[in-house]
Amino acid sequence: MSEKMKSPGVIPVLLAVLLTAVTAGSCAPAETGQDRADRPAVSEEMKAFAEAFKAMYIPQDDMASGYTEALGAIEEYALFPTDSGREQAAEILRKSYNAIEETELAEYGSVISEEAEAFMEERGMSAAEFSALCALGETDRQRYLDDLERFEWYLEETDLKDETTADAFQLEAEYMSQVQSELNRYMYYATNEFLAALEENELEYMTDQVFSGLDAYAPDDVRWQQDAEDAYQKQEECWSRISRIQEKMEEETGKLLSE
Repeated sequence: MSEKMKSPGVIPVLLAVLLTAVTAGSCAPAETGQDRADRPAVSEEMKAFAEAFKAMYIPQDDMASGYTEALGAIEEYALFPTDSGREQAAEILRKSYNAIEETELAEYGSVISEEAEAFMEERGMSAAEFSALCALGETDRQRYLDDLERFEWYLEETDLKDETTADAFQLEAEYMSQVQSELNRYMYYATNEFLAALEENELEYMTDQVFSGLDAYAPDDVRWQQDAEDAYQKQEECWSRISRIQEKMEEETGKLLSE
């Protein structure tokens, strides 16, 4: 698993997870009732793991979804600044902020069971990394709230009729939205690597029980990798794109400052 997941960088690392089944998506036929009947049963330990994973993960997806929605509304207003657009963006931002602030996040000790830990050990999955996922939910929450507070100040205190202010606001809104899109992809492949040891029927069970209703952590343009190393390389590609976004942001910021 990428070291960038475990240490802070220029952008606060948002370690979260995503899984879709090998059979999910447009590249696979729809599952029939007979397919489900023929699927090998998963163990009780696997079910316990899925339950713990869901308790940890779904609230984090909810927070990321609200944050992503708010970024989209802010970017829309930055591109097309109107009074009604400002009001709509402010409303979505405040709604997302409140929902994120009130989200109940799971702690490792409160969701994990002996059965779930036994399953992780059997599959070679790190309990320490699972625990870190739980703990980093609070870090992610704080990042979302800090960003939304800053954008709320923009909406309330700045006038986008001023060209320099408008350009700076638009630049940051676009940058943050692009970075978040890449982080969502990164989270998918981080989990792909973490859960690559699962059997096909276990992946299907996770999709049925946990991931079928995901939002932010279910990008349309990702594909499950069979090998953990391939999933790791996909994570590196995400970070390379984020680096390019940062470089472009710095270049454009420099131009604004020199004007």
